[in-house]
Amino acid sequence: MALFSDAADEGLDAVVLLKRSGTVLGAWSRGSVDLDVVCVMTATLLGSVETIVQAMHCQVPQTLRIESENCQLLATRLESQATLVLIAPTGLREADLRRTARAYAARLVETASPEAASPSAAVSVARRAPRPERR
Repeated sequence: MALFSDAADEGLDAVVLLKRSGTVLGAWSRGSVDLDVVCVMTATLLGSVETIVQAMHCQVPQTLRIESENCQLLATRLESQATLVLIAPTGLREADLRRTARAYAARLVETASPEAASPSAAVSVARRAPRPERR
């Protein structure tokens, strides 16, 4: 997805836009990665966290951050059925990762419509298949 073409410059390892079901709406990765596995397991993780939080009578988070010894994942819900996921080395500052996520969400909105008021409007653009070129 051209939207994520600068992800390597941002220090990211992968960027995924996915549905709650794990269906890929758009993706980029630095190396050879099975994005289907990443998306399905990320959707499972997010669903599990949502279930745990609801069981504790807490509000479902809009953002979830997970860190291991050498990588971090930041998942941001754009609407009830779409999530933007950034995966980066732990050396990338959390503030920079969050800034990048906000920038991608804003780009999704801009791509959808200059007048769009929320990131959810952009998800419909990501779902559309590109039109074939006419000659």
